[in-house]
Amino acid sequence: MDTPFNISQLGEEILKLQKQILDTNDKFTVGISGSMVIDQLSQILLEPSICKQIQWSQWEIFIVQEKLVPFHDPRSQYGMFKGLILDPLVHEGNHLNLGPTVFAFNESLIGRDEGKIINELNSLLPEHLNLLIMDMDDERDSKLQEYDNHELETKLLLLKQGGTHEMLAGGLLVKNAENVFTVEMRTDGTNIQGMGGKNKWAYRQFTDKNSHFIGVSG
Repeated sequence: MDTPFNISQLGEEILKLQKQILDTNDKFTVGISGSMVIDQLSQILLEPSICKQIQWSQWEIFIVQEKLVPFHDPRSQYGMFKGLILDPLVHEGNHLNLGPTVFAFNESLIGRDEGKIINELNSLLPEHLNLLIMDMDDERDSKLQEYDNHELETKLLLLKQGGTHEMLAGGLLVKNAENVFTVEMRTDGTNIQGMGGKNKWAYRQFTDKNSHFIGVSG
């Protein structure tokens, strides 16, 4: 079921899902895909009233969209996540705190064996993420629609664009996620309620349960 709601509700939705999962499991597994997602999460999850309710030590976070570049490169999703979320979180109050476990690719393999990078991270990913948060725009929607049968049954995809390898969430990862939230960017400033149905294709294709669309003014 597609349930539109505003980005301001994302923190509360994540807290409800965290409680539901941790009532019966030791870990809350979360996949993050897209710089827009990381930017929004940095504003929401570090907000004091939300942050104090998050059981960070039980979170396992997987960066599932990434330019295969060094983490200090401004294009790196892990580098962005570390700078905006992880560093402020673990150093809050001028002392180290126990934060989430974050899985990123093996940086030492850049330029040597990109295929091994994907295989290693694939082996670490659970079969079913508790939550996958991804951004969705026309480019991502187009890529999803072009998946062939192999890509629909793959957790992670390896692409090469403009001389740089890129990792994307594959159809299997999206399809098997127990809950999927998308962050939509509308360049005309409208929210999800004012959007046409084109970008909803991905969820109707991959999952019919627990999927939410989150409108973000652009």
